[in-house]
Amino acid sequence: MINLLIVDDEEYILHGYVNGVDWASLGVTGVFGADRVGQARLLVETEQIHIILCDIEMPTQNGLQFAEWVLGEFPNTKIIFLTGHSSFQFAQQAVRLQSFDYLLKPVAIDLLKETVSSAIRLVRAEHGKSELFLKTSTHYKQWEKQKPALIRRFWQDILDERADVSGENINAFFEEYDLPLQHDSPMILILVAAELQDTADTYVKRDLLAISIEAIIGEVLMKDCHGCVLSDRFGNHVAVLYDNPPEKSAELPRLCALLVEEHSRQLHAAICCFIGEETTPELVLASYRSLIDVKNNQIALTNDVIESGKVRKPYQATYFPLNFDAWSDLLEHGKKSELLRRIHVHLDMLKTGNAPRESLQAFCFSLVGILLPSLHKSGLSLRDAMGSDAPLRESLTISTVSQASVWADTLIEMTMNHTRSKYTNTSVIIQNAKEFIQTHIREDVTRDDIANAVFVHPNYLSKLFRNETGQTLTQYITHCRMERAKEFLRSGNDKVSAIGEAVGIPNGGYFAKVFHDLTGMTPQEYRKLHG
Repeated sequence: MINLLIVDDEEYILHGYVNGVDWASLGVTGVFGADRVGQARLLVETEQIHIILCDIEMPTQNGLQFAEWVLGEFPNTKIIFLTGHSSFQFAQQAVRLQSFDYLLKPVAIDLLKETVSSAIRLVRAEHGKSELFLKTSTHYKQWEKQKPALIRRFWQDILDERADVSGENINAFFEEYDLPLQHDSPMILILVAAELQDTADTYVKRDLLAISIEAIIGEVLMKDCHGCVLSDRFGNHVAVLYDNPPEKSAELPRLCALLVEEHSRQLHAAICCFIGEETTPELVLASYRSLIDVKNNQIALTNDVIESGKVRKPYQATYFPLNFDAWSDLLEHGKKSELLRRIHVHLDMLKTGNAPRESLQAFCFSLVGILLPSLHKSGLSLRDAMGSDAPLRESLTISTVSQASVWADTLIEMTMNHTRSKYTNTSVIIQNAKEFIQTHIREDVTRDDIANAVFVHPNYLSKLFRNETGQTLTQYITHCRMERAKEFLRSGNDKVSAIGEAVGIPNGGYFAKVFHDLTGMTPQEYRKLHG
């Protein structure tokens, strides 16, 4: 671990040195910046600073005075002076302080990196000679405590494709973290997938299973082995093994079988271990992807140990037809039990037929395709029924029959229950629609306006309204307008055109025609008879 401190009172120069140089490529772990001596002293006292790039000419206290204090308190610190003046006096004082180097601004980036690299090599050499001092220091103890987590994060970043896996960068990391590896050192990955056998599992049960699996891997696979255990974004555990003798690697299939046999029954779960072929740190991502491909082709997760190097090439995909019409009909008529039975029969067929993962994905997409038209016909979306778009996202990650079974049961149960509860009392919807029409009778009310007001789909509202009232929405709206017009004609002397406008028909001639068609008389005749 190498920490670098840059001290310069010119903010833009400080920012450029801190953020504009790829210090990590040199093996620098932490980069700190300070624009005044007081701040720099605090960092030196609180952080383990190995190398300081320091400007000489600064207000209050110059870099030479600061360096004198640093070397008095922390004599192993390497100081590289930066200055804009080639003053012999400054150079003389820098030599007297035994600074590591003295560079004139502006400094070429390559020269700066070369100088810092030389300082890093000297720091590491001196630290190797004073190992006893490092092990008794507070910083070293903290570093040793944090190192396993940092190493684990390093491998995690590689598998998640967030890290550069080129040989030079990997070697720098291995050297920094004192790992007995090079970019081409042999290593092996083991992917462990587990699935609860109880289909009515919960997130809590799955979390407990994940914790248990990690502990078992540590106890069985990692015992006397070098490496670490990770969790990937698909819910699998990955054991990263390296620097182990050949005889230990030869033991891995037996250890994996022991893990599966002894613990699958205790955890009430199916556990499958996928052993990767020997790889190297530089190629570890490709090895991981290969294991994921092998695992994803196992749609029925069984208690087994699978060595990826012995897996046969992917076989010809088999088509497993879905009876769309029959399933849609069962859904339409609310026959949930029979629909679920047929779905489980289909999933069992995929399982026993050792179908490829594409067949399982086809099932998931098809089920969503069957549910959506039924929901839309009722004025609902999948989000309405599920409360979110999670089911669609989950359908993309389902990789086993058991997962698909739980997902399908939940999807159908929630969809049918929501639909049933939403439309049980249809008279309430009709009553609300009528009240909205009465309230907005003088406006140009459309079917969509009414449907939005009562929270249903326009097509569903039209069908429901006609079934319940025997009228279309348009007929009912016209009827309401004419009834309101009759009230105006009986109780006042307003012009016919004004009454038409008051009931939402501003065209006087058209209003008179509609009124006559519905009542058999003109508005004037109605007023004479009933006024």
